[in-house]
Amino acid sequence: MSLSALALPLGSAVLLGLGSYYLLGVGFTLFFGLLAVYVFFYTGMHRKPNPVVSVEVGEAKPKEGRVRRHHAYEKELLTSPFEGVNTLYDIFQRGVKTFGNKNCLGTRSFEKDGSRGAFKWETYAQVNKRIINFGSGLLRACSIQPSDRIGFYAKNCAEWVIGAEACNAYSLVNVALYDTLGEENRVFIVQQAEIKVIVTTKDLAANVMSLAKDCPTLGYVIIAEDCPSALKDAAKKEGLTLLSFKEVEDMGAEEPRDVIPPKPEDLAILMYTSGTTSRPKGVLITHANLTSTVAGVLKAVMPITSDDVFLSYLPLAHILERASEAAMFCCGASVGFYQGDVRKLDDDIRTLAPTLFAGVPKVYQRVMAGILRKVALQGPVSRVIFSIAVALQKKAIEFGHPIGLLNKIVFSKVQEGLGGRVKQVLSGGAPLSADCHEFIRVCFGCPIMQGYGLTETCGGATITPYELPIPYGRAGTPIPCCEVKLVDAANYSSSSKPSQGEICISGGNVTKGYYKMEEKTREDFREEEDGRVWFHTGDVGQWNEDGTLSIIGRTKDIFKLDGGEYVAPERLETIYAGSKFVNNIFVYGDSSKASIVAVVVPEPMAAKHWAQENGVKVEEASHGHCPESLCKSDAFRKALLADLAHQAGKAKLQRFEYLQAIHLDPTPWTPESGLVTAALKNKRPELQKAFIEQLDDLYA
Repeated sequence: MSLSALALPLGSAVLLGLGSYYLLGVGFTLFFGLLAVYVFFYTGMHRKPNPVVSVEVGEAKPKEGRVRRHHAYEKELLTSPFEGVNTLYDIFQRGVKTFGNKNCLGTRSFEKDGSRGAFKWETYAQVNKRIINFGSGLLRACSIQPSDRIGFYAKNCAEWVIGAEACNAYSLVNVALYDTLGEENRVFIVQQAEIKVIVTTKDLAANVMSLAKDCPTLGYVIIAEDCPSALKDAAKKEGLTLLSFKEVEDMGAEEPRDVIPPKPEDLAILMYTSGTTSRPKGVLITHANLTSTVAGVLKAVMPITSDDVFLSYLPLAHILERASEAAMFCCGASVGFYQGDVRKLDDDIRTLAPTLFAGVPKVYQRVMAGILRKVALQGPVSRVIFSIAVALQKKAIEFGHPIGLLNKIVFSKVQEGLGGRVKQVLSGGAPLSADCHEFIRVCFGCPIMQGYGLTETCGGATITPYELPIPYGRAGTPIPCCEVKLVDAANYSSSSKPSQGEICISGGNVTKGYYKMEEKTREDFREEEDGRVWFHTGDVGQWNEDGTLSIIGRTKDIFKLDGGEYVAPERLETIYAGSKFVNNIFVYGDSSKASIVAVVVPEPMAAKHWAQENGVKVEEASHGHCPESLCKSDAFRKALLADLAHQAGKAKLQRFEYLQAIHLDPTPWTPESGLVTAALKNKRPELQKAFIEQLDDLYA
């Protein structure tokens, strides 16, 4: 399952919740007027000062800025979220011991007509029993030893988590595989990691069995559902033993084995990055690494309690989801799984009504575009009221006094799109634009925290503090388990005002490097004289006046125009993605030219709305695709280019950062197409290769 596939259904969920705005008369006009007076005068007089969010420590080295830490952890970095919790096994056991009778894992039940019903829950104690049974069954049925590698190749489900936690309990290493990986990458990962067992589902079983001829270490396949005899016979022909998840659990229940708790320094996860330029790299994640991240995140975000509910829909093969769920288990929160069909994600959200929600920027961009489209279709009075409400709430949040009445009378229908109970939202995986960040914060009435991290830092490095009134478009402050510094890179200087440079991270969350890639490990993970290891991210950052970090580019993607100007395309893509017309965008520059161009995938609903407003008839297009005739329309291209120029103006870009020409591609970019990663990041070499003719034509 790809992250891109989730964006459209989630946007639809919010659109369904938006509903129709009712007309408001003179009385409401007067109310808004009085509310405006309150916001601009009373709250202005009682404005909360911005808190200090990071502090500098130590002395700066040549060509480096000073190290920064979380303001509350200047003296010592965190490595454990709670006393005695030092491994992933400890994290889940804390959940079991403290919240044993609380709901742990929830799965949608099946109704008689085949539809999905309510969530059926298993408690922490019940899940722990299944973990022991499955782990014992693995050791008995598959001749597994500590440190052996177990692969997981499936959509999110209870069996995925139970299997991974069994690995933690018995000192096994779990290896996550994206279910959208092509066959070549699947073979590469299973071969390199020497995986012996793969846990999967019936619909993916054929893909797994096809690996047998090229992967001699693979001997067992475990299916989450019941296994028909025909499937077992097919596996046997490939030299594989196929078992159902329940069969393994039953074997373990018959002969339970004592757990084999891991040590903090033991390898817990071999997680392969999706890779923007090359084959996936296996990141070596120890128990101490991920436990440090959980400690840092729990101290940096709003308190998580055993009453909280989290929706598991982002791939468990992605570090953002793994770290999020580890934090949930540590605090006894409930994790409910989506039913595996992204087209029905809105139904899962409404049924579960999560209190905590995590997503990638593409999801929130779709949500914002959907809300704005719905508002645009309302009457003029409703549009004016919505605009006034947004402006008032923006100002109130700036002063630290959000207005609850606005949430109830204007934004409540929007908030129902995420179940109506969300109290905290997290964005990660890529930079979130300031406009989108602010809009979601206003409409959903709760803190939206943007996190920055990589697989190499267990998904955590910085996060916007929830108590900071205006953190929009920023990656936040270092979480308490790590420290961050900027070093000179390309055209960026750590001694400039503001300080800019390549982002380097050190701390317990920094992993041990790449599996069987010693040279690349030495290049990216550099040990200094004091013994600290600094991971060089390749991302370019900037320290802001309030001590927060902003992501402004990639060192390897920066290019120079013929006038000597440096361009950071990822930063520009984040800014231009704020356009209501943009589904995806690839910014390109030729060093022999004076300007930049781009390939744009139009947002289909916004494109069709433009066509209706301008009396342009368009043909029907496949789901998620923009009508091809619109992509060939000069009028639509000019309208889109004008809106992109508007986005550039709002962001105060320099003239050479304005797009001079664009090519419109009607087909969405997905991991399956090979143009973006599973985390929806652009694969720049692949995009350049795919559109080189069109890019040359734009310059011509």
